[in-house]
Amino acid sequence: MSKRPLNPGDFREEEERFARRLWAARKLGKLSHAKLAERTGVAKPFISLIENLRATPSLVTCARLARGVGRDLGDLTTERPVEDLDSVEGWSPT
Repeated sequence: MSKRPLNPGDFREEEERFARRLWAARKLGKLSHAKLAERTGVAKPFISLIENLRATPSLVTCARLARGVGRDLGDLTTERPVEDLDSVEGWSPT
């Protein structure tokens, strides 16, 4: 059985889940992009790009952002429902 090479689009669902839950965790924590940037060392514009699906962060950056919003990385990436994060409405990547 041959495996085809992975394409960037193969992980679109995972990227959307991370971006949506990061946004939701930031909103629940009442954190601005600036405050999250200050907490994590991740540039404010890059956080916005991630939340709007215009940039793909490294694993280390994902972990820093998760910690910055007070969550485990798994909360932002798992396929399992995460009730408090999944119930926040209004996320709409531009």
